[in-house]
Amino acid sequence: MGDLDLKTFAKACKGKMSEEDAEGTASILCSTWEEEIKNPEWHPFKVIMVDGREKEILREDDEKLREVKEEHGEEVYGLVTKALLEGESTSTTLAGAILRRSCGTRKRRGRQP
Repeated sequence: MGDLDLKTFAKACKGKMSEEDAEGTASILCSTWEEEIKNPEWHPFKVIMVDGREKEILREDDEKLREVKEEHGEEVYGLVTKALLEGESTSTTLAGAILRRSCGTRKRRGRQP
């Protein structure tokens, strides 16, 4: 799963408020978005075709992503979307590895008497 960095969130918030407020706000934002990203019911991706292959990209019309961008700006939005994309990439890679391992195991088992 993609990780969010509290220091980077704090830096993004400092431009919009006092340093003291920025640290508290960053902590809350970071925790909130870490939980959102881990939520299996939220999947802000859509599938498109690129060169005959399916590719998942972020949905620009996702309500939560629009909200974070409007309320907290491009920098926080960028942090959240980067973590989402890293998490999706990790999930896809793990799923593929599990599938290959599972299929390979079945084939080997099928060959044994």
